[in-house]
Amino acid sequence: MSRLSITAIPALIMACGLALAPAADAKNYLVENQAGFDKAVKKLKPGDRLVLKTGKWKNAQLKFKANGTADAPITLMAQDAGKVILTGVSNLRMGGGI
Repeated sequence: MSRLSITAIPALIMACGLALAPAADAKNYLVENQAGFDKAVKKLKPGDRLVLKTGKWKNAQLKFKANGTADAPITLMAQDAGKVILTGVSNLRMGGGI
């Protein structure tokens, strides 16, 4: 069973035009499962943060597509650095822009 730490992908996040600095009116969405993730992704607006709850995410199919702005990027992050683990047959697909 392979494991991918969410903290291992900051370069990919930056390549998609997503940075870690929140905008002043940003909302934080803490999600704990696939259904919560899918629901939150549909709501994301520039400056928001999508936070994956600490723990193992088994067989997660995470599709992160969002469009931020240069002044208000959208952030995908772990609740606790190094403590969100994708296991089993999981993948994270990212798309979007500024």
